[in-house]
Amino acid sequence: MTRRPDAPAIDHKLLAGAAWGLTAALVAAGWLVFTRMGIGQTLTGHDLVALRFGVAGVILLPVLMRGGNSRQPISWRIIALLVIGAGFPYALATVYGLHYAPIAHAGALQPGTIPLFTVLLSILFLGETLHRGQVGGVLLIVAGSGLIGGIEIINGGGQQAIGHGLFITAAILWSVYTIAMRRSGIAPLRATAVVSVVSMIIYVPVYPFIFGSNIPDAPWGELLFQAAYQGLLAGILMYYAFNRAVALLGGATAAVFVGLVPALATLLAIPVLGEIPSGSDFAGIIAVTLGAIWATRPQRQAVPAS
Repeated sequence: MTRRPDAPAIDHKLLAGAAWGLTAALVAAGWLVFTRMGIGQTLTGHDLVALRFGVAGVILLPVLMRGGNSRQPISWRIIALLVIGAGFPYALATVYGLHYAPIAHAGALQPGTIPLFTVLLSILFLGETLHRGQVGGVLLIVAGSGLIGGIEIINGGGQQAIGHGLFITAAILWSVYTIAMRRSGIAPLRATAVVSVVSMIIYVPVYPFIFGSNIPDAPWGELLFQAAYQGLLAGILMYYAFNRAVALLGGATAAVFVGLVPALATLLAIPVLGEIPSGSDFAGIIAVTLGAIWATRPQRQAVPAS
């Protein structure tokens, strides 16, 4: 069976980048839901952040020590941007936000707005340009994210407003990380190691003295589950998958997959947390999914006249 002359060629790089982006989105959605679940159990939010970077930092320390796949040094400015954007400050902003607002709000205001902030920063600092499909897809994702918990977000005030502000802050931080990672050209695994190891060194030794810790009192089942999800999946796989997507697709396009997180987190929260989405939530899920597909589909190439 021959391919039609006017059909777009299969872009294997795009498919690989999309697979990595979807993997990152699935793990990130689980991280929001299981972090919210963990906060309601024995461990504190500070403990969950420590498990995330403590486990990942120990595992990835050899990667950083041998320089990954590249011996090229990383500037302190890039290290600072990577760690602030995706390390313990980002994680703490998310954890504190989940104390004040529900998962639907977190998904809509944090990963739901990351594509918008990343696109703006990519245009300003990387000179990236977007085709019409990407622009339309990003706008649809942002609109869909607004529908997920949108009415409650508008009506919410008081403590919920604090959570909303923290989610927006986290979204901006992750966008900064995306641009720094893309601009530096650092290998995906090495970037993951930088974030995890530096966060471990700065945060893990001091947090028990500042915030206290419930890790000694936590049941083994809860501790092992959170250590595995926070440290291995959220602390390593999510970063590596997202970094691979950035390397293959560019920062703006890779961020589109972050826009899937509101829909995925809202769906996962049904069986895990018992949070049932409203009609507007489901409408937002459909819009976000269609936006991601629209933004990442290959452009049809014009067939030259013979």
